[in-house]
Amino acid sequence: DLTVRVNDDRRAAVELEDLGQGAFQLVRAAGTTSSTQMTFGAGRRGTVHATVMRFVVRAPSHPGSYSIGPVSVRAGTRRARSQRVEVQVIAAGAVGTPRTSASGELFAEFTVLPAHPFVGQQFTITAHVYSRVRLEGVSDLDYPEAAGIWWEPLDNPSRAGSEVVLRSGRRYRRHMVGRIAGFAESAGELLLSGGEVKVQVLQGDLFFGGLKDKTLRAHPLALQVRPLPEGVLASQVGAYKVSHGFVPTRLDLGDVFELKVSVRGAGNIQGFSLPAFDLPSGLRAFAPKREVSPQKDANTIGGTLKWTLPVQAMVPGKHRVAPIQVQWFDPATQRIRSHDIGPFEFDVIGTLSVPEARLEDGEGGDSVVVRGPIGGFRGRQPRLALLSEPLAALGLALLAALAWIPRRRTVAPEAGPVALGDLEAALERLLQVPVRGLERDAVINLAVIHLGADPAAELAQHLAVLDGAAYGPEAGAAEAAKAEVIAWLEARL
Repeated sequence: DLTVRVNDDRRAAVELEDLGQGAFQLVRAAGTTSSTQMTFGAGRRGTVHATVMRFVVRAPSHPGSYSIGPVSVRAGTRRARSQRVEVQVIAAGAVGTPRTSASGELFAEFTVLPAHPFVGQQFTITAHVYSRVRLEGVSDLDYPEAAGIWWEPLDNPSRAGSEVVLRSGRRYRRHMVGRIAGFAESAGELLLSGGEVKVQVLQGDLFFGGLKDKTLRAHPLALQVRPLPEGVLASQVGAYKVSHGFVPTRLDLGDVFELKVSVRGAGNIQGFSLPAFDLPSGLRAFAPKREVSPQKDANTIGGTLKWTLPVQAMVPGKHRVAPIQVQWFDPATQRIRSHDIGPFEFDVIGTLSVPEARLEDGEGGDSVVVRGPIGGFRGRQPRLALLSEPLAALGLALLAALAWIPRRRTVAPEAGPVALGDLEAALERLLQVPVRGLERDAVINLAVIHLGADPAAELAQHLAVLDGAAYGPEAGAAEAAKAEVIAWLEARL
């Protein structure tokens, strides 16, 4: 990036005549901004109009020493030229040698800690301004950058704190003006460049001097990123503590329990990855919930991750959730740490029952199905037990009274048994039980028992496609979808 700043005491449009890029190739103009500032000097008030033009240029293809400028601009009938700037171009992948120390009355410096981080470990860049003049404020701050780094802002101080330090035998006031956290994505040697600080300094006083803007450019930073041990991901680096919840040893059919994992500490907590639980057939998992609460600390990135997986017991019997292991790399100890979760073993109590015959055929017996929680039936209840309810008795009395009211005699056709549809017949042949009157979840539970978890999941997908086609706008789509379901069922007979 190439920035050209023009200060003028008149408000006039500034035009670029010659960028003077020399061996550098102009890629594009990145925009122009302008601002106005009041100044006081020699007892009089003045106005400074600043125009900033930004350009993107490409460096020469060969290393060496090159120059940019002078830059020529025009404002109305007046013209101005800048000084020449020397630029050192280095080979791609090479690391330049920064000067050991800066000098002058005012300069900026960026420091990085740790200087040799691991992949995925946080390193912090801190910006300081050293001054032997009166520093009034910081108007802009650009941190040094390099490809392959993910950045996260830290809480910067609202006002630059300062302290008196000795630098090269001279006394300076050092101002800490900002911090930023970085996470390298791959190992290797990186050169972070482009850091600069724009400050305002007071020359003289407000009446006989005024504020002046200065741009302070810092030396590049060399960063050596160390690789991680084999099998460790970049998102699993940090100082963490892992805990988990527990599962009751006894559940009722249809109950929902939660598998909970909590991760707390310093690191890239937003990207921390967890292994997946392998649930056995008879347990249904819902969408997991992931919540991250960032920690309130200006020095490190971190917080608390809470992960919750709701699971429903769909089939009675003994169940076992296989264990998982959560692991991460602690850069402070340079060791892989782990936390074991599970296994969880529990009993599901209840009865998964279905009608023994179709009620339309008059073969229902002396009991009716009582619907339990989602996805199952807990038991059966005698029909005569329903008469013990007060509302049921009142309803029978009203029906008896209505029977005495005279009405026109009509001959109603006798209702015979309703024939099974093709889809119902195919389901009953495959599952060996009547399915009329059952809800979708009950049918899928039967498929889990008779066919297994994977075929039951395929059946659920086919039925979902059939539902979408039945309510869709395309004519004939429902019949085609039903034919596919029947063909799938018959292929498994």
